[in-house]
Amino acid sequence: MVGIIGIVIGVTNLTGLTNYFQPFVIYLSAGNLALLIFILLIVAIFVGMGLPTTPSYVVLVILGLPSLIKMGVPTLHAHLLVFWMAVYSGVTPPVAMASYAAAAIANADPWKTSLEAIKLASWIYLMPFLFVYTSILNVGWNFYFILTVVDCLLAAVAWEQP
Repeated sequence: MVGIIGIVIGVTNLTGLTNYFQPFVIYLSAGNLALLIFILLIVAIFVGMGLPTTPSYVVLVILGLPSLIKMGVPTLHAHLLVFWMAVYSGVTPPVAMASYAAAAIANADPWKTSLEAIKLASWIYLMPFLFVYTSILNVGWNFYFILTVVDCLLAAVAWEQP
């Protein structure tokens, strides 16, 4: 796996993709941070299609992290956001390795299982926005942290209601 990561890093550096991807993504988002996060979510789905979590995270750090930091996201928040994006490719079709493995164990239809996994894990797609726009990653117990946690719990309960 480390050799594959080295090849991917070498190819992106040799082709200059790392130099052109950051300005291109910022241009596509028109300087809007929410749109930039959404674009990186889509990129993470494509990057995560053929890679496990760790190589996907490394590729997303090389490609997406500089644009997040340039848009003003703190470094720790940007790393967690990119890691979160690398993890959720296991649930998202068409690859959805975790969903397909669960379907094989349960002798169920893989596509129906992945669509149900998307419904159950729908909060996965909202968490990157919470990392950036709320105080959920603040260190220590303060009023805003507790307020954010309570708001998220209430929203989770409301989200799952039919």
